[in-house]
Amino acid sequence: MRKITVVLILCFLGPVKSQGEDWYIPKPVDLISAGAVEVGTRFSFAVNGDGVLESSRLENGYWARYSPLSRLELYFQVPLVYARQERFDNLLNIVESSAFGLGDIFSQVSYEGFSGEDWKLIYNLDVSVPTGKNPYENRVGLGGGHYSLGLGQMAVKIVDPVALFGYIGYQHSLAGKYPIGKVQPGGDLRFKLGSAIVLNPRIRTSLYVTGDIVGKVRINGRRLAGSSSNLVYFGWGTDWSTGGFKVNVDAVFGMTKVTPDAAIIAGCSLPI
Repeated sequence: MRKITVVLILCFLGPVKSQGEDWYIPKPVDLISAGAVEVGTRFSFAVNGDGVLESSRLENGYWARYSPLSRLELYFQVPLVYARQERFDNLLNIVESSAFGLGDIFSQVSYEGFSGEDWKLIYNLDVSVPTGKNPYENRVGLGGGHYSLGLGQMAVKIVDPVALFGYIGYQHSLAGKYPIGKVQPGGDLRFKLGSAIVLNPRIRTSLYVTGDIVGKVRINGRRLAGSSSNLVYFGWGTDWSTGGFKVNVDAVFGMTKVTPDAAIIAGCSLPI
């Protein structure tokens, strides 16, 4: 019975991932200047369905960027999450569950390394803290349930008026002990490819493809068959700015079975 329960839980959850960051939304390719502070908020709504069961997730993240030194930037995000999921009960009836609360807190350190007149390299160190309800002890998880650490590098090439960017990174999540046993998520190999086009001094639009190759989950040291996955997204976004105030809207579409069908993200920010 224990083994059956474990399999059912993880098959419903899909790949075990941190929910602290909308990593598939490329961050600005320019770091803010030394001493500057920028704050903002972002709303995202994602839906997913397989023709039988449906789920949705509404997230409101509050974030801040601060540059203590030239070429160095600190980023911190606190999300509030509402999630709704459908599942089968023991009689195979569809039942709905929902939850609201704090999601996983996410932070990032970015450093602009080598650069030239029309290119640059940006290195990222990501940390996610499992402050949201974990998916193992709650019917609806608001977070990934694991501490995670990520390393990544973004390359940017300017071909005026276009900025081409590519990112590759790896995230490792720490094991956690839960009623189903010791859970060790698989590692995440992530990539982003895209371009941003400056239409005029105030408006910029971007197209991008992002992906995440998720390794197999281990429970009590044993690999769980079918727990690995490949996630691929296609996105389009537009940014508008005036006098330091910025507004951005993104539409993201899942291209693989385990990704959300679609997500809409809107946010705004301003310097302080």
